[in-house]
Formats: sequence, structure tokens, C-alpha cells
Amino acid sequence: MEKIINLTRYPVTKEQEAQGAVEAHAREKVLELLTFHTAPTYLQIVSTAVALANIAVKEDVKKAAIGGPAFLTSTLESALLANGIVPVYPYYKSQEVTNDTQGGESVSVVVANHISYVEALLPHSAETSREELDKQWDKV
Repeated sequence: MEKIINLTRYPVTKEQEAQGAVEAHAREKVLELLTFHTAPTYLQIVSTAVALANIAVKEDVKKAAIGGPAFLTSTLESALLANGIVPVYPYYKSQEVTNDTQGGESVSVVVANHISYVEALLPHSAETSREELDKQWDKV
């Protein structure tokens, strides 16, 4: 099974682990890098993406689960791809679960269950040609 390094804020679940996900040895550094206390500059975004990609490189993986601030996403995808690492996104399905409390009340909570990983769809990794994509887009 192919190893997927976790570069998200959330710990790896048992379901993700079963699909090859592992925590980075530098987990605390990953969390630090994904935390922004102010709006980042261009240089901060680029340096963060490069630092996260370097963590993945040191882990010797072919895939990295990513998540975090939207402003980091495309730069992180590019940094990973430049190092031969495919970015993937966790796919969850939400389910409402109702539990009865000791007081006889019912409490509903939404639980997100990990289903799979979805590879980032990038122009150079698409399996279809631009013309085929345009035809599909026109049908939407």
C-alpha cells in the first residue's frame, strides 16, 4: 500500500491509516506551519509551501494529504508536484447520529467519516484532453 503523508491540521484516523496515511515525523512543525496569526505575505505563503513539501520529501512518499488555509492550497500543490509528490484531499461523508442522554433527551451530532482520498486534478495530470474537458463542460 502506498504511504500518504498527512500534511493537514487533523490527526490521521483509523480509516485513513487503513488507506496508507501516516503522520509526519515532524508533526508539530506541520501544525506550526499551517497556523497563521495574521494575513500572510507572498513570501510567507511560498516559504510555508516549500517547508511542508520538504517535510514530505524527507518522509520519502509519493502522495501527501493536504488541507489548511485556502490561500496556501495552490502553492502547496505546486511545491509538492515539483518534488514528485501528488497532493490528495481527504473525502468525508457526514452522517447524523442520535444518542440518548441519561436524562432521557436525544442529542444529535454530525459525524464525518473518512471515505477515501481524491487526487488533486491539475491540468497536466488530467487523463483527458482539453477538447474532451470542454465538451463535458458544455453539457453542464
